[in-house]
Amino acid sequence: MSQTGEVPNSKPAITVWMTTGQLIKLLSFSLVFVLIGYGLYRLGIDIEKKLLNIFALLFIIAGLLTIQRLFIMKKQPLVICYEHGFKTPDYDLILWEDIIGIYFEEKIINHVEVITIILGIKHGKTINSHFNFLMILWRFILGARYDRIIINLSGVSIPPYIVHDTMRQLWEKRTGNSYEWNPNYSEEYNSAFRNIIGGKSTSKTLTDFKIIKEESKRKSRKDLWGAILTGLFIAWFSWYLRN
Repeated sequence: MSQTGEVPNSKPAITVWMTTGQLIKLLSFSLVFVLIGYGLYRLGIDIEKKLLNIFALLFIIAGLLTIQRLFIMKKQPLVICYEHGFKTPDYDLILWEDIIGIYFEEKIINHVEVITIILGIKHGKTINSHFNFLMILWRFILGARYDRIIINLSGVSIPPYIVHDTMRQLWEKRTGNSYEWNPNYSEEYNSAFRNIIGGKSTSKTLTDFKIIKEESKRKSRKDLWGAILTGLFIAWFSWYLRN
């Protein structure tokens, strides 16, 4: 068995493809990004604002990278789960033993439902098949203590909850782990939460509650500062365009 390839003679427990409709939808969004980038570039030239050219470049790169990924998704499954691990177009086989947590997330963004599975992976256990800018950002710039893989299950060939349940079942069967995990919080928070949910009455119970309370406050402050900085940036950008 090897981490860098499939398990010999292993039959997939589940194979998930992105539907043609979802591919077309994402291609449309990607083209819109490229067009927005081109529009910003032309506007930057017309009003002599060089900063707009930087934003234009970011939009164009994002659109083109997404288009490139869509061509990969058309030829390869979004995720294949085996008894010993799983594969995606970006990564060779990752063993269930190297998973530190699985998180299922549903969001409504601009009236569109976005469903994702987030997996925490031990450092050094993700071997890229393709260049992945987000993983590099997550690992080196943000200094994360684990790697993170995000699988978008919006518009896939199998109901997302079945994909999630299958992954958790395979993870539990292989490792015995079935705990809840939230990548939006620290490992200290997750450990404390598991202790409380699991009914572990120890001398550290009050400490666990304190950890959860303090981190929830920190996250609220962080979200508030994020909203404030976003508002300030929008205000500054509007001023920049007018002057």
